[in-house]
Amino acid sequence: WQRMNLDWTRMEAVTSLFWTKVVSLLRVAGEAHNDDDDDDDEDVALPPPPFRLLHTAMSTYSCPSQVALMTTLNFPEELGLQDHHGRLPLHCAAMRKWHHWDCQGRPTGNELENAAEQLLRGESLAVLQHCLDVSPTDASRVPDHDGKLVLHHAIETFVTACSSRMMDRDAVQDMLGLIQQLLVLHPESL
Repeated sequence: WQRMNLDWTRMEAVTSLFWTKVVSLLRVAGEAHNDDDDDDDEDVALPPPPFRLLHTAMSTYSCPSQVALMTTLNFPEELGLQDHHGRLPLHCAAMRKWHHWDCQGRPTGNELENAAEQLLRGESLAVLQHCLDVSPTDASRVPDHDGKLVLHHAIETFVTACSSRMMDRDAVQDMLGLIQQLLVLHPESL
């Protein structure tokens, strides 16, 4: 390590090692995610789709939001790339599954919230909001190969989250606010 990188600072070396592990973990998560998407009725073995780090970070609900946010900062050129389904990272963020902690609201004062709950609350929504903020302005207008826009995926994800668990009012309001943002960007999408 030191012989090869004599001019690296300690911080650069630690960051490089950390980022190598993050990329490896996202690659494994992406492969597992692609296995879930495979069509079982196809007889022809297709080559795996190219690995897209940002798409994987946005779509993998086990990827912490801060890692997903760091990925957008390190790979902004991927914000405009479509995957093998014709989806941009913004589509992937809109499709990201919600955990139960995404639906928890802010404490009302009577409840104590532990540090883990504070960190996890609203993760998927935070990833989608950040991705929307940093994506090209026309990204919300790009349909995927199924003809779905980001708005369609966001609504579908929101309905799935609402139907599978009781949602806190704050989570509902935050998601409706984000859907409204998508509508403002592309009103003719309805």
